[in-house]
Amino acid sequence: MLNHGEMNLSDAFKKKIAAYDSGEGPEAPSGPNTTICRTGLFKSAAMKLFLIAALLVLALTHGSFAQDGAERMSQYLQNIKAKINQDFQEFMGHQELQDKAESFLEDRQMELEPLAAKIQDQLQDLKVAATNMEEQIKPLTAKVKEQVNPLIYSLQEKMEAMLQTLAKHTKTNRK
Repeated sequence: MLNHGEMNLSDAFKKKIAAYDSGEGPEAPSGPNTTICRTGLFKSAAMKLFLIAALLVLALTHGSFAQDGAERMSQYLQNIKAKINQDFQEFMGHQELQDKAESFLEDRQMELEPLAAKIQDQLQDLKVAATNMEEQIKPLTAKVKEQVNPLIYSLQEKMEAMLQTLAKHTKTNRK
């Protein structure tokens, strides 16, 4: 306990602050890095420290909430994954479903086997027809080539003659 003659620490600070505010205390430092507000230098520094401490506490609590939320989200996703896996196992474990799937596949296989054999036969027939067409077209293309080659040669000669005439004509016109 304090005696009447003793002041506690907060009373001493209050007196010094009052002295600064009233202008009775020592002159406050001044300069480019000194901030003085209406309540004085000491209160300004204390306010800055208080704000820094408050921001630090808020940042720490935000971080712990974020980590807590991430852990909860991770746990939630793991629970969903386990539930989906369990439901899938139960779904696939039903013997009735497996029997239906097997019978469906067997039915479709029996339906598709004759169709596959029919398609193979048609492909074989198509291959034979293509070979026959090629054998028939070869002599025809040879005949066409024999008839067209002289025409192409003649056309080429006429074009060369026309180009030479045109070249002579342009030379005479330039002179």
